[in-house]
Formats: sequence, C-alpha cells, structure tokens
Amino acid sequence: MPYILVAVSGFVLLLGLCGNFFIIFSNVRSTIENKRLKLANVLVTGIAACSFVIGLCAFLWQVFLFVLHLCPFVSYQSNLLLTIWMMTYNIEFWLIVSLCIFYCLTVVSFKVKILVEAKKNVSSVVCFCILFGLLITIFQVFLVTNMHFVVRNDTLIPITSDFSCSSVTLAKVKNFVLSLTIILQFFITTSLTLSSCGALIYYLHGHVRHLERSSFGVSSTSQENLMRITKMITALASAFIISTISSTIPIMIEQYTDISMMFLTLVFNLLSLMVPTALITGIIHLRQKAAATMAWIYKLLNGRTERPDGQAGMD
Repeated sequence: MPYILVAVSGFVLLLGLCGNFFIIFSNVRSTIENKRLKLANVLVTGIAACSFVIGLCAFLWQVFLFVLHLCPFVSYQSNLLLTIWMMTYNIEFWLIVSLCIFYCLTVVSFKVKILVEAKKNVSSVVCFCILFGLLITIFQVFLVTNMHFVVRNDTLIPITSDFSCSSVTLAKVKNFVLSLTIILQFFITTSLTLSSCGALIYYLHGHVRHLERSSFGVSSTSQENLMRITKMITALASAFIISTISSTIPIMIEQYTDISMMFLTLVFNLLSLMVPTALITGIIHLRQKAAATMAWIYKLLNGRTERPDGQAGMD
C-alpha cells in the first residue's frame, strides 16, 4: 500500500511539476520579451515556484517514510526537508493572500478612505504583506524544527512494524507561542483571503448585472472572462484554506507521525496540481499558451513539427 501511494503521488507530482514549470517558464519568457516586470506575474510565478517545491517535498517525504523508513524530526535529512517544506508552503500562503488582495484592490472600486489609499499603493501593500508573512514564517519554522530535540533518538522505523513513528513534543512555553502564532497567522490570512475574494466576487457579479441592464449589454466573452477570474480566485482560496488546515492540525495535536504525514503529503501533492490548474485556466495568456503548446504536442505526435509560436520546425 505505501509503495502504491508513492507511485500515485509520483504521477500526480509529475503533472503538477509540468504545470508549475510551464507557468514559471511562460511568465519569465513574457517578462524578458516585454522588458517589463508586472506585479501580478511576479506573484503568480512565485506561487507556481512554491507549488513546485511543495510537491517535490511531499513526494520526498513519502520516500523518507515508506522507502527509507525515516521518521519526522529524528534525522538531519527529514529535518532539513521539513524546514524547506514549512518555509515554502507558508510563503505560498502569503503569496496567495497577496494575489487575492492585488486583484481585489486593482478591480474593485472603494469609497472607504483607507482602501482608496491602499488602491493607490497596491505594490507597497503587497510587499508589506509578503514581508510580514516571511517574518512569521521564519519564526514558526524556528519553533517547529526545535521539536526534534525532545523526541527519542531512534531514527529508523522497524521494517516489521506498522510504520508507526513516536510522537513529537515541544516545551510548553514554545508550544504555547507556536500555537498562538499559528492561530494568529490563520486568522489574519484567512480573513484577508476571504474578504478579498468576497469583495471581488461581489463586485464582478454586480458589474455583470449592471452591464446586462445597460443598453450595451454584456458580451459572452466578458461574462466568461469575469467568471474565469472568479473561479480562479475561489480555487486558490480553497487551496489556501485546505493547505492551512492540513498543515496546522499535526502541529496543534503534536502528532507528526507516519499517518499524519501520509495524509499531509497526499493533500499537498494534490494541491501542487490544483494550484497550476487554477492559474492556467484563470489567466488568459497562460490559457492561450497552454492551448497552443498542447496543440503543438498533438501535431508533434502526429508527425508535424510546427512550433507553438507559429514557426515551422524541421521535418
């Protein structure tokens, strides 16, 4: 069963890595060609890069647990992997929050003075959000990686056992501070994400209704674009909430065991595929490039080598 899980996760990981790499490559190439750095592209590229690393870490966790039989926190390799993983998925949380805030401030019209000022300084707001999240992330990672100091010294799971790792604990003061930090981060990020998504969805639906009542009406293309953005933001918000809850529960109950890690790695492997799928389907230029690339691959498999940029290849 564990080997089947690793194989399935490897397949899901491959799809996710391809999607995330496609987003990173497309945005970097677009930035180089246009010679202009756009904040939205930076955020999307950052999310894709984090999703890429998270999927890879999740797969390696499964290899550590079920192939190498290494428990969490009790070896240098697993502890290093945990540090990279925690840093990455916390940064991804804040990047998703920042993207939601960016779209909200860019699209929605506000009347409240503080939101009007925030709309004028979107870049500063996003940078502050990312910096604040990075500081909280570093603090959390420092506390969590200290758990390995109080776990017993055995680093291998007996092959004849049921793959059960010993529970990990943290000093009471550190555990209280960690729990408080996690709750604070969860409250802040979830509130910002849901409020930004809610405001954006409400505004977009209201905008569509307004156009439908006007003499000009609203085209099917406009409706499709608005709905695509709405679905993308909703999907990212859902991925964010699932990731937050999944990663928080093992810490709160102090149960980083093989069962909790198996569940956690499976969730993050699926999310590493869900995130690029949401981004590609929600962002027009990525969707167009993906369609062109898929068409080129189809032609290539059928013996035609015309490249996706329209240039003919060698037969």
